Amino acid sequence: MFDLILQKILESDSTVAQGHRFEILMQKFLLTEPTRNFSEVWMWNDFPFKDSRDIGIDLVAKNSNDQFVAIQCKCFDPNSKVSKDQIDSFLATSSKSFGENQFIERILISTAPLGENAQKAIENQNPPVKLIGLEELRTAKV
Repeated sequence: MFDLILQKILESDSTVAQGHRFEILMQKFLLTEPTRNFSEVWMWNDFPFKDSRDIGIDLVAKNSNDQFVAIQCKCFDPNSKVSKDQIDSFLATSSKSFGENQFIERILISTAPLGENAQKAIENQNPPVKLIGLEELRTAKV
């Protein structure tokens, strides 16, 4: 089922429309997937503590402890790869504090595998980066 939805998104008229549709889908996914305990998931532009334009963070989730998680969504052809350059701004922006808060975790959701340098870049980060890949999206219980 997920592959059918992904194909429809990838057929969007532009990469901007494609990205926006995928972000909406991932917002719904994160709110309904039973292993996440998110009470809220905002689009970046709706996040109450947003202090800049969209420079890498697509969604922000609040967990059951009122802590924040930064999320980046990459909707690419599954046969391509995500490069380090394509995640650098997310890693930089989401490592900064905002007001009296900071992100306790980061999630990178990608329909394409990470390139070698991108994979190395997300390892041993603080706050940590969790990767949700295509296979996890395909098998999610939503």
